[in-house]
Amino acid sequence: MANERYKIIKTSQHKKWLVGSPVKIEKSQLLFDNHSNKVILQLKLFNLSDKIIKSVYLDIDCYDDALDFLSSINDCAIQGVDAMPQSHFGEHHPIILESSKTTNVKVIISKVVFVGGSVWRNDEKYLGGDLPEQKIIDPQDPLLEQIARECNKKGIKPIYWLEENDAYWRCICGQPNTNDLLRCGYCKADKEWLKQLDKDYLSEANARFMEAEEIRLAELQKRAAAKKQKVNKLIKIVAAVCVIS
Repeated sequence: MANERYKIIKTSQHKKWLVGSPVKIEKSQLLFDNHSNKVILQLKLFNLSDKIIKSVYLDIDCYDDALDFLSSINDCAIQGVDAMPQSHFGEHHPIILESSKTTNVKVIISKVVFVGGSVWRNDEKYLGGDLPEQKIIDPQDPLLEQIARECNKKGIKPIYWLEENDAYWRCICGQPNTNDLLRCGYCKADKEWLKQLDKDYLSEANARFMEAEEIRLAELQKRAAAKKQKVNKLIKIVAAVCVIS
């Protein structure tokens, strides 16, 4: 609409993995402010650590739609966030960019300051790397319902199969973790617990569930039949009383 203040220029999902970073960039959105003629960057960040984050500093490179460089912002501060462990933040901290021609950005997490004063630094200004596609759990997989039942007990949504290699492991939520981490930084799933969710375990658990479900349904049907029989008997008694009356 003509009177809308903000126009979405671009929305991006961020897939790169910055090894060891306590913060994950999940999503970015570039908006054009029709009132100020400025481009605004909004970020959806996630605290992967076990500490409360006080502030995050970013290096931002801006590009036009031909991917030609426009400008840089170094150590752009998102302060006073008090982001709890395993929580989203940053969405209410818009960043005004220098050039109104900006349609693409490169965002690097340069440092993270925790409540208490400790600091994580990315001195190499590494953007992060791309990982191979993780194997998705097939929606038609007969074991999908069972793995969903197992994960629902812990409040986890399974999307992928657990992946392990010499460099890292990837959780069923999709988050990569260094091998020294025993719990996922994103959903807090325990690595050893995830490892037991192989197809043999899931098949056996599913068989037990189906057996228990058959017993439960049979019991429900038995109770329903008994209730119906009791009602029918009561109806006959009432009808007989009415006839005698």
